[in-house]
Amino acid sequence: QSEEALSSYLDPIVNGTCFGAFIASGQTCIAGTRLIIHDSIYETFKTKIVDKTKVFKLGDPEKLDTTIGPVITTKHLNFIQSCVNEGLQDSTLELLCGGKRYTGFKGDDAYLNDGNFFEPTIIAAIKDTLYMKPDPTEAVARLHRHNVLFQKELFGPVLLLIPFRTQQEAIRLANDSSFGLGCSVWTHDLSEAHTVADQVHSGIVWINDHHKNGPASPWGGLKKASGSGRENGIEAYSEYTQAKNIVI
Repeated sequence: QSEEALSSYLDPIVNGTCFGAFIASGQTCIAGTRLIIHDSIYETFKTKIVDKTKVFKLGDPEKLDTTIGPVITTKHLNFIQSCVNEGLQDSTLELLCGGKRYTGFKGDDAYLNDGNFFEPTIIAAIKDTLYMKPDPTEAVARLHRHNVLFQKELFGPVLLLIPFRTQQEAIRLANDSSFGLGCSVWTHDLSEAHTVADQVHSGIVWINDHHKNGPASPWGGLKKASGSGRENGIEAYSEYTQAKNIVI
């Protein structure tokens, strides 16, 4: 595949995954905060998504040209910073952009420096380092399993990137989480997308989209950390009823 064709293929995926991760400054229960990317496009994707993220504008959320607003409290901003600092102690991760509180507002916007703004942040597994290990698949899995950034819900504008080589490896990484509310699968191969969607432990699976939902579609997770029951659709109606058996 030519570089131009690959770029064209990846552009809508970069846009979609950025939307999934950074809308509402990442403060949604279905934020797409882990990107599991095939190793053949990993480095190209890293470059493109960083370029995309760098054009985001932090600012007053009531202004139409603002892309990233603040997080909800100073306490939560400090929590995000603590997790980022802890996670980056692992030498197999690299900070690609962001990583700290933003206080660069000037002029009429200088008052915003007192706000809880965290820079849109991308942190990536270093593929070359991991793939030099005796068992690269195990090295990737171990990083994902034990690093706080992959295992905690940060509820902020922080996006993690990690490579995979086989479909089953990607599914294992996706399922290595205590959360299971929503995820998305991005590919032009719809047969493969459905295969993966069937095996991922998530109550909602978007294919080539994120955050979309209709009132008739059931909404709820598959794992304890993502709650219980369903909203929306006939399933939600059932949550508010009980079966009654009358025998004559």
